[in-house]
Amino acid sequence: MDQATKERLLTEFDGRLAAYRSLSRYSQGILADFLHIARLQVLSVSDRVKDRDSLSEKLSRPGKHYASLQEVTDVVGLRVVTFFEDEVNEVARIVAGEFELIPEHCVDRRDYAEPDRFGYRSLHYVCRLPQARRDLTETGTYRDELFEVQIRSILQHAWAEIEHLGYKSPIAMPHEIKHRMSRVAGLLEIADLEFMKVRDDSLAYRNQVASEIEQNDLAGIELNAISYLEFIANSQLVRELDGFIGDDLHIDIDITADPDEDFLVECLRSVDVVLIQALQERLQENIALLKAFAKLFMVGHTQGSTAPIAPAISIFHLAQILALKQGGTKRLADFYDQHKITGVGDSMRSAQDTADTVTQAQETLD
Repeated sequence: MDQATKERLLTEFDGRLAAYRSLSRYSQGILADFLHIARLQVLSVSDRVKDRDSLSEKLSRPGKHYASLQEVTDVVGLRVVTFFEDEVNEVARIVAGEFELIPEHCVDRRDYAEPDRFGYRSLHYVCRLPQARRDLTETGTYRDELFEVQIRSILQHAWAEIEHLGYKSPIAMPHEIKHRMSRVAGLLEIADLEFMKVRDDSLAYRNQVASEIEQNDLAGIELNAISYLEFIANSQLVRELDGFIGDDLHIDIDITADPDEDFLVECLRSVDVVLIQALQERLQENIALLKAFAKLFMVGHTQGSTAPIAPAISIFHLAQILALKQGGTKRLADFYDQHKITGVGDSMRSAQDTADTVTQAQETLD
């Protein structure tokens, strides 16, 4: 490209910069909204306007000839990074349905020939706003501009970012380094596939556990984060205890609160509850004590507070009671220390307070 044309295009870029930035923000916002509406979770939806130096370098590349900035299709760019490789196609369908594609400029770089080109496997679409949006007054300054949408998985993105550190062209590298890069590319491809398999297996396991719990077929179900969530969602005992706390004690339960399943599973497993069936049995054995304990503990600790509590709070109380039954106040203090429930030096005092409350609750039942 001759210098005069290059300078003309850079001057045009300077004059259009505000419009490019508006298009960048606008298109990113509506794409993020489309993904949200489709309930498709992605790592990020980012946008950028090519900086002047990058544009200048692109215009100067050998063999490149641009008569107008409209021919530089990535002045404005969006990038969607998905968690899983197969979600790239889901995002692509949304982009194709909501924007107007320019087919001659769209490139599917996932069809690669060389094993060390993993980072180039992203899907590149060149788009413009659909006609209905181009007709809006608000898009008047950039309605006819093109923009690029790159879609790639998080591992493909990681490879591409490392390439930017200077490893983009393995052709000029020594054989051993190229060989290593090929191995890394293969590992990333395997990892992408394995992450999808883990996701699919987890979903299948969740569905299986949900079905077994719904049918009260609890024998052999390991207590873990997945089975715990399914149990508290379906357990009549948990609903009864939550109903008692909410209705009888008039304490607000926030059903949207984080159930903190990892923490509660760790608490339960530390008191030897390692199966869902054991959790149900311990709840059944202690339901009267849990209600009496909640009546004393919850009212005393929430007096003057309007903050709601999380569902299934009685399961944490159950873990405390089981720790106390295992070894008295000392065991409960160790339980608090193990799970970092109290401050340093406060565990024994807190354990004694809890033990006293459990004793009072038991006395109301005798």
